Amino acid sequence: DDETPVYTADELHGLPPDLQMTAADSGVKNFSVMIRKQGTRTLFVQDTVATSISGTVNFNVTHSTPEAVMVVADYNNPGAGEKPGEGVMTGAKPGRDPLTAPQTYQAGSPVPFNIRVVDHYWNLVITSAAAVYVTDSDPNNASQSADGMVNFIGSTTINRTFVSASADGARTVTVSSQGAANVANPSTPVQINAKTRDRLLALLPGEARVQGKVASPAGKTGTPAELKAGATFFVVTVYGVDDFYNTDLTANGAGANTVSADIPTDNWDPTPPSQVLINGVTTFTLTPVTASTQAVRIMNAS
Repeated sequence: DDETPVYTADELHGLPPDLQMTAADSGVKNFSVMIRKQGTRTLFVQDTVATSISGTVNFNVTHSTPEAVMVVADYNNPGAGEKPGEGVMTGAKPGRDPLTAPQTYQAGSPVPFNIRVVDHYWNLVITSAAAVYVTDSDPNNASQSADGMVNFIGSTTINRTFVSASADGARTVTVSSQGAANVANPSTPVQINAKTRDRLLALLPGEARVQGKVASPAGKTGTPAELKAGATFFVVTVYGVDDFYNTDLTANGAGANTVSADIPTDNWDPTPPSQVLINGVTTFTLTPVTASTQAVRIMNAS
């Protein structure tokens, strides 16, 4: 059967399958292609049997109508970071190079994000003006990176500073615009880790841990529960944290990471032995004896 297979170019299959040329074609075969990536492109054709028979043609592809606004995370870091993927229509990150990814950053470090006006195939439209509102997923970084409007033509790169470690949630950037959809939002998550610990944080019953929170009560929320003197012991959770009150997961082992806890305002409470931070955390069991408002003290033991 010399019938030519039916082929229709679509967004996922830009090139045709191998085509059979028959005598009825008189040496001419038409086929369609769909080029998704802008720039100078080269089309190469070759006889699959007599491979020395081949040919090329060069042509230029321009972007189509602007359709969306997208965000590229950790942009323009030579040899690292996420890269745009013009023409990438499949996978988990359309419009972004699937072989690239954002680097890991420490809390408090600026992270570059590229905001781009793109067409349906994720090509940059360099002449299109946009006004977008930028937000991110860090609930504690308003003083470092306030949300707000950004105006640009084609693309622009902004820095966002995250202060909350990723253990409490992915750190992403989202842009919104009245004039364009945002089908590539939010950005790819950026991993944010704590810096080296420089202080300790005590968490009492009734309190909840909040990384990245520097407002009082720093590193936590809630109110300590009331206890009955002599009849109730309670567990104090101690964290080794950085200046943004993120847990330093690398704080491990005896020596510099040995800590102690007691109730210095209670003359009769038993003092527990020192403990070692494991992944930045440890616990103490304390038993207040004197009925009063008491204070828990935590210290580096070494």
